[in-house]
Amino acid sequence: MYQFLAQVVGCLVGIFAYTHGLTHFAYLLGAFVCVPCFTYCSSEMEESYATFTPGSVRLADITKRVGEIIGLALTTFRRSTPILCLTLLFASYLFLANLVDYYWPLALKPQISSQWYATAWLGLSAAAIAICALGSRMISFLSRSWASRTKDLRTHNAILRRWLVFGALLCSLPLLGMGLLRLVNGHSLPLFLVSMILVQFAYGMVLPCYETLVNNYIPDASAHERATILSCSSLVRCIILTLLGIPSAGQSTDTTAIGWMIPASLLTLVAIITWIVLRADERRGVQPLQLVKKGHL
Repeated sequence: MYQFLAQVVGCLVGIFAYTHGLTHFAYLLGAFVCVPCFTYCSSEMEESYATFTPGSVRLADITKRVGEIIGLALTTFRRSTPILCLTLLFASYLFLANLVDYYWPLALKPQISSQWYATAWLGLSAAAIAICALGSRMISFLSRSWASRTKDLRTHNAILRRWLVFGALLCSLPLLGMGLLRLVNGHSLPLFLVSMILVQFAYGMVLPCYETLVNNYIPDASAHERATILSCSSLVRCIILTLLGIPSAGQSTDTTAIGWMIPASLLTLVAIITWIVLRADERRGVQPLQLVKKGHL
């Protein structure tokens, strides 16, 4: 909760500084806040710096470790198709969400008058952060509702799968609709606002469901590498962004929504494949249906 409040405050300060030509003030304020906080946290740490820097760091060691991480990811993906699908789904969502976060002000510009543009930008930026927190709260509410309805304190993987795929399609389908509308030279401000809200709301659903499902599917032999396997989604996201980032951004403010059809189509396709693979895996019983304790989300 404190993180979301800090993001809201930072968002408001940043946009206010930008719209009033005080961009440098926002960076200066961030530095003045960050440095004292960093100094305080460093002084309060119980561990010494030697714990994190046991010796000299060489490029060869870094390259070797990166290779080990990639090798571990490929081995895990080869042994577990569900983990591969879940990683691709979350990476595809991050790809879409990153593009929307960076370019939605450009897509908003042709749909609203210039006199209301700054106000809409400020309001939507602050609302997006709160909506993301609301989506996360929604998962907790659904988990508690499941427990009270079934008298079971555990949530099945099948239920988590439904919430995960639903969250992915919740943000991809409206963006596809907005892109198709733009192809015929149409604009719809309500559809744009709904799409932006759903993208942020879905993040609060997709992230906890993804992390919980991946943890459940990780083999016991690789339990000590959970954090490494979970971080593979960021690596895959970077690869997708490198390959598809430029065409997905659009050539101008008028074609930004059209460019978003690429990540939206990718996310929709991967979500459908993930649904099919996980459902088939559950039916075959290859992966025992694991359970998540109430409150884990």
